[in-house]
Amino acid sequence: MQLRLNLLRRTAARIGLWLACLPCLVGLTAGALAQGSAADFAHFDVYAEGDTIHLLTGHGKKGGPSILLFHRASQDGGMTWSKPVRVNAGTERLSAHHPGENPSIAGSGKRIVVAWTAPRPNARRGGLIQTAVSDDGGSTWKNGPSPFSDAAGSQTFMRMVADHSAAAAGTAARTLHMVWLDSRDGRQGLRYARSTDLGATWGKDAALVPRTCDCCWNSIATRAGTGGASEVSVLYRGGDPRDMMHMASLDGSKWNAPASIGAFGWRVNGCPHVGGALAVRGPALHALVWTGKEGAQGLYHATQGAGESGWGKPARLGGDDAKNADLAVAPDGSLIAVWDEAGARPSPLRLARSVNGQTWSAPETVAARPEATHPRVVATSKGAAVFWFEGSPWNGARLLVNGRELASP
Repeated sequence: MQLRLNLLRRTAARIGLWLACLPCLVGLTAGALAQGSAADFAHFDVYAEGDTIHLLTGHGKKGGPSILLFHRASQDGGMTWSKPVRVNAGTERLSAHHPGENPSIAGSGKRIVVAWTAPRPNARRGGLIQTAVSDDGGSTWKNGPSPFSDAAGSQTFMRMVADHSAAAAGTAARTLHMVWLDSRDGRQGLRYARSTDLGATWGKDAALVPRTCDCCWNSIATRAGTGGASEVSVLYRGGDPRDMMHMASLDGSKWNAPASIGAFGWRVNGCPHVGGALAVRGPALHALVWTGKEGAQGLYHATQGAGESGWGKPARLGGDDAKNADLAVAPDGSLIAVWDEAGARPSPLRLARSVNGQTWSAPETVAARPEATHPRVVATSKGAAVFWFEGSPWNGARLLVNGRELASP
C-alpha cells in the first residue's frame, strides 16, 4: 500500500510540473487513470457547445467485424461523463481503414447527429454514409437519412458542423453542413450537403472538387459572412499539389475557387494521411495545416480576416516532427492549438496558446508517451479538454482526456 501511495505522489508531482504551465487545462489528480478500463477504442470524435462536451467513441478494432458506437457528454470540462449510450444498432461495422478516418458528431441543443461510413456487403472496404439522430441530448437514438444522392461510389472522411453563425443569439442552430470524400466519379473527390433541419432531411449533395488526396481528413467551420449571411468554409488536402486547400460559400451553392493555404506547392505521388484544422475567432478564420515539402516540412498556422479571399503568411508551430493537429477557441477568445510529433520517439503531444491570434506561447508538453497520437481539443468555461489516443486503433487503443484514461462502455 505504501509503495502505491508513493507512486501516486510521484505521478501527481510530475503532473503538477506541466499543469502549472497550462492553466487552460482542467485540473488533474493522482488517480487520473481509470482502473480496469479496456484498450478497445477504435474511433472518436468530439464537439463542444457552451459548457457541454459531446463525445462519440467507437469500440472494437478499426476495420474489424463490428464497431459499437457510443455517445456520452460532460458538463465539467471532461472530468466526469454521463453514462454511455449506444448509437448504432446491431453489430454494424464501420468502413474505416486509414489514420484520422473517423465517424463525425455535431448538433445543437438537444438535437445531435452522428455520421459514419457503413460498408457494402461483401466489400473489403468502402461504403456509404449512414446517420443516427437524437432529439434528447443523446439519451436515445434512431436511424437518420443519408446525405448522398448517388450510391455508386465510396464515401468516407465525412465532417459536420452546426451553423451557429446563422442562428439568432440564444437560439439553437438549425442548419447542418457536411463534407466528405466520394469516389462515385471514378476518382476521389470532395462533396458537400446541407440540412436545414439538423439532419432530419438533406438537400441534394454537390461536387466541390473532382480530385483530392485519397485519404486525408477534412475540416469544416462556419462564421458570419458579409451582409449578415453565413459563410461555410471547408479545408481539405488537394490532389496536385498536395497542399491543404480552402473553399468557402455564402449560400452553400456557389463556392469560391480552391486556394492553397501556404502555397507550398508540395507535389508527391502518395497520401500523407494528415489533415488540418479550422477555428473561428470573431470575424477571423484560423487554420492549421501540415506540409511534407522538403525544406518546409512541418505544421503551420494561418489566418484569413473577415471579407478576405486570401490567407496571411503562415507561421510555423513546433519543430520538424509536428504533424497531426487540432485547434479550438476558448471563451476568452484565445486560440488553443494541440499537435503530436509523430516522427519522434517517444511522440509527445504539445500545446500552445495565442491571445491575439497572431503570436503563440512556447509549446508545452501535454503528454510524452511512446504512442500518443491524433489529439483533439475543445474549450469551455471549465478550461480546455485535450483528447488523444495511446496505442493503435487497429488493435484497440486507449483514449485519454487531459491525461485521464476514459473507461470503455
